[in-house]
Amino acid sequence: MAGILRNRGLPGQWVALTNVRDRRYDLGMKRAISGILAGVVWVSWGPAAGADIVHDGRGPFQNVRIIGIVDDELRFRMPDGRTIAKRASELEWITVSAGRGPTAPTLNRAENARRLGKLARAIGHYSSVRTDAELPWMRAFAVMRLASTNDRLGEFVVALGFYLELAGTHPLLARSVVPTHLPAKGSAKAKAALGRIKAELRRSRSKDVKAALNRLQKVIQTGRRAKPDSDGKKKARARGKTRSSAYTQMDLVRAAIADGMIARAEVLFESGWKESKASDRPAWLVMEAELRCASQDYAAGGLAAMRVVALHGDSPEAAAGLFWAGRNFEGLGRPAKAEELYRECLRQENLGEPVRALATARLESLMQTEESR
Repeated sequence: MAGILRNRGLPGQWVALTNVRDRRYDLGMKRAISGILAGVVWVSWGPAAGADIVHDGRGPFQNVRIIGIVDDELRFRMPDGRTIAKRASELEWITVSAGRGPTAPTLNRAENARRLGKLARAIGHYSSVRTDAELPWMRAFAVMRLASTNDRLGEFVVALGFYLELAGTHPLLARSVVPTHLPAKGSAKAKAALGRIKAELRRSRSKDVKAALNRLQKVIQTGRRAKPDSDGKKKARARGKTRSSAYTQMDLVRAAIADGMIARAEVLFESGWKESKASDRPAWLVMEAELRCASQDYAAGGLAAMRVVALHGDSPEAAAGLFWAGRNFEGLGRPAKAEELYRECLRQENLGEPVRALATARLESLMQTEESR
């Protein structure tokens, strides 16, 4: 049984739903799900619980509900039920309600510091959201801001790392935040960056990811800033018109998770698993581990992740399996085991930049927590 908090459309009105399904695996573990929403946390710059604010530079959209990030767009629902999409990288700022999870105030602090030009402080807050946010879209938004904010500070190597991380999960979004403070053409820093990009190109099987990597590779090779990404905008618009056919089933599962629609994600996952090819099973097991983690079914999630490692150890998905095994063991209250899994993940030969960044961040977070005790 997985508990889900869902907003019913009015500020402060949250109800607990449950999703019950037969588990295919039984680890003999019992979970205790706690965390009743007992009140509303008010902050001077925050909206009421259940209401978000999106500012696109021309004015704020108030009392909205942010749904998630699709391609390079932040999508949110208006009070009248309409869904609006705005290019995420072009937004002035957003404010999320206290009901979006413990990291919501941290994201608001980051956006506020960024607006005030306190970029170093903003980076610290975005880093916390990137590692600790419950909602996938909040983590992606934080990575996008980390890439662009570090670029504004001239920190090319750091910005590059976040760009590569974002390209692996949201390639069209990454294309909108290509670093502008580039190293000298042919310099040692440029060569090192091109080496990292080539390694990611070899690992990637996605056309969109490769396109995002090639875009960055070109600007580093030429030493010239990237032109506005009109091609990326066209792709995003085309996908919006043919979402059901252009999106992979995994995209739909992750979108449902991001919107808190765990029951729908379950249905989409089951359908995708049944129709998947044998060669895609490792990726689907990783998807299951991610879904179980989101629904707080950590025992099943840990088992799915370890099946990737045990049965598909040579697959490019093995590193992701180790990462999600760690996340689920954290949920089971076993941080020492999670730390061990993150370290093993970072030792994998087929480790991609997005998973490397996530595993490193979780490992650092656990080590800091251990030191503070």
